[in-house]
Amino acid sequence: MRALKSKALPAIRDNENRWQIDPDALDRWAGQRPDTDRTEAEQGPVIPSDTPETLARLAVAEARLSDALSRVEDLQRERDEWRAQAQALTRQPGWVDRLLGRT
Repeated sequence: MRALKSKALPAIRDNENRWQIDPDALDRWAGQRPDTDRTEAEQGPVIPSDTPETLARLAVAEARLSDALSRVEDLQRERDEWRAQAQALTRQPGWVDRLLGRT
């Protein structure tokens, strides 16, 4: 987006507000980019070393994730219970139905 705003990469917007970029212009622009501007996918993923600090942080993150997933399951179970109660209440005839003899 920065390249489009700075006009380093020529493009126009179509009627659907999408950018239209000439493939040749894109190839020229990509070839001019410095190596330090490459994306992580082009450089490969950064793999952290297995230091004690990294392993401890990983263990803490896994514990937090486990707690969060457990809480999500509890909340989903509570939601389902509340939903069942609400549906049961909506199936009961109201006072107007009882008054008009619709029960």
